[in-house]
Amino acid sequence: MTASKQERMLAQYDQAMSEAVQQAYYGHSDFYNYGYWADGATCQSEASEALVEKLVSFIPQKRGKILDVACGLGASTRQLLKHFEAEDIQAINLSEVQLAKGRTNAPGVQFTYMDAAHLSFPDNSFDNVLCVEAAHHFKTRDAFFKQAYRVLKPGGRLVMSDIGGGPKWVWQANLLKDAADLKAHQEKAGFEDVLVDDVTDDCWGGFCRNLKRWPSEARSRGELDTKQFLYIWIFSRLYVPITGIGVKKYFLTSAVKPVTAAGGEAPNADGTAKSIDPAPPQTPR
Repeated sequence: MTASKQERMLAQYDQAMSEAVQQAYYGHSDFYNYGYWADGATCQSEASEALVEKLVSFIPQKRGKILDVACGLGASTRQLLKHFEAEDIQAINLSEVQLAKGRTNAPGVQFTYMDAAHLSFPDNSFDNVLCVEAAHHFKTRDAFFKQAYRVLKPGGRLVMSDIGGGPKWVWQANLLKDAADLKAHQEKAGFEDVLVDDVTDDCWGGFCRNLKRWPSEARSRGELDTKQFLYIWIFSRLYVPITGIGVKKYFLTSAVKPVTAAGGEAPNADGTAKSIDPAPPQTPR
């Protein structure tokens, strides 16, 4: 049977996250995001941590239950433990490999195999939902927004970083033109008080600059042998222009489910309310 586009993507991420050079670049932190460089980060692990902290800063009250969507290797989940109790955090992903590592990184947190576009949680389950640099891969982003809206409690908040990608890099339904386009998609799902900040240079730009200088710096510190240095040097020169075809914009966003929202209702296109039923539980592969 031919692997689906999503299965191939997940396999590629599993492989990339396990590579020794990738792990060295991220300082063996188990992060895997472009990071936020505007606050003075000096290495990729610091920038990746700063990105999660920036998103968490959008949450006024660090209390209640929070869902980490597409949690990767659990580095973002581990960081949430600085602000929330383990029993109040749930994390989901579609990779059993990544979930297993997440359980090591964030003990006591519930990690579950689940599709972000088909959440099986009941209505009004969470006070906050976090999603770091992943929604452009979901099938689709709009389906995820509707599900996030449904599982949030009234007054709950969705905070996320997101990528505006090129036509061959994401699902066609996930193409974003600009910050206003992303805001419109979230408002269509029912969210209000939507804030979208274009931080392309602070995130993608900072990552690109760091990636280009890192091989020589790591080599001088003795962290790379000659073969590794040549590999990552060539990779760093090719990755930016090739991936740049897809990474056109990088956004940070915060959105609130209205306090007056009833249950898991989300509006129709004409503004009237409709209910979205939760998806049935997913069976792990």
